[in-house]
Amino acid sequence: MGVELSPQEIRAAAIEAMGPSLGNLYDILSNQVSWVHLKWQEYRALFGTTQERINFLNEAAPAFFGDLQDMFWNDVLLHLCRLTDPPKSGGKPNLTIACLLPLIEDADMRERANGLFGLANDRTRFAREWRNRRVAHREFPGAVGADTRSITPGSRQNVEDALAVIRSMMNCIEIHYLKSSVMYEHSIGALGGVDALLRCLEKGVEERRSRRKILPPA
Repeated sequence: MGVELSPQEIRAAAIEAMGPSLGNLYDILSNQVSWVHLKWQEYRALFGTTQERINFLNEAAPAFFGDLQDMFWNDVLLHLCRLTDPPKSGGKPNLTIACLLPLIEDADMRERANGLFGLANDRTRFAREWRNRRVAHREFPGAVGADTRSITPGSRQNVEDALAVIRSMMNCIEIHYLKSSVMYEHSIGALGGVDALLRCLEKGVEERRSRRKILPPA
């Protein structure tokens, strides 16, 4: 049975194994990687489970959940970009997994991690294009509809592939220094997440259905 450590103990273990500079930064970025996985799990739970669930959300509040789906999607893509952006842009430092690379003293280990970062950067290219042309800025179209047709389409599988490589890079470092790995894809969400929302929605939708049945025709 695994031992459950507090956030403070996890951070201390990383610092002890990796040294202060790498250990501190690794712990911060590991938490960010966990966070994007949690957001993606909630997105999939709401919008990527079954058509029945989509129909249910549309019955409950179609306009709200349509907007929420777009906001969730954009937020996940932005998070992927933040994790894989260059370590500096516009003359200012960025908090990105690329920052870990120069802090890895072992040359072979640094080369493996660098290769995985390159792959992660490639797998998130679709998200960066979407951010630059549709989220952070709106590209001025040369013709009607040109700004949408020319953008690389993104899919749930694109997100899954990007997350898989980011996990691989982080766990490459984790295994080397701490002889363990993190199951980011199985992160446990906090209480009050999607499951709690769906339970409340189910009660509300059932109540609305019941009222419609007993109301006399207009």
